[in-house]
Order: sequence, then structure tokens, then C-alpha cells
Amino acid sequence: MNTCPICKTIIKDEDHKLCSKCGWDLNYYQMGFSKKEETVYEKKIQIARRNWKALITSIKKNKFLKKRISELLKKT
Repeated sequence: MNTCPICKTIIKDEDHKLCSKCGWDLNYYQMGFSKKEETVYEKKIQIARRNWKALITSIKKNKFLKKRISELLKKT
């Protein structure tokens, strides 16, 4: 089993081409890299991880705000 390099989801089925959680292209693992390509790939991973963390943070904040609004509306 592999783990997605972006969201750390465990990939059970080796035939998957995309991560089922974040959509990262898992085909990168099957290719060989030159040094330059490896540098570009690592940069893409850094960007994707940053974006994934921002998305998850945003979703959590959204859920918190919805819950808070709901609580406030019940009080009125």
C-alpha cells in the first residue's frame, strides 16, 4: 500500500490513477525522473500540500462558523 504524498490517504488499490481524497495524480510514482524533473516534482508537491492544508483549514473554519451561527439563531 502506498500513501498519497499530499493528503496522506492510504492507497489500497494500486490501479488508482488519482487519489480518491485530494485528486493528486498518482502516476508520478510510476515514472522515472531526471534531476531537473525531480526538482519540479518536489516543488509541485510543496504547493499541493500547502493548498491542501489551506483547503482543510477553510473547511474546518466554515463548519465552526455554521455551527456558531446556528447556535446564535437558536438563542434569538
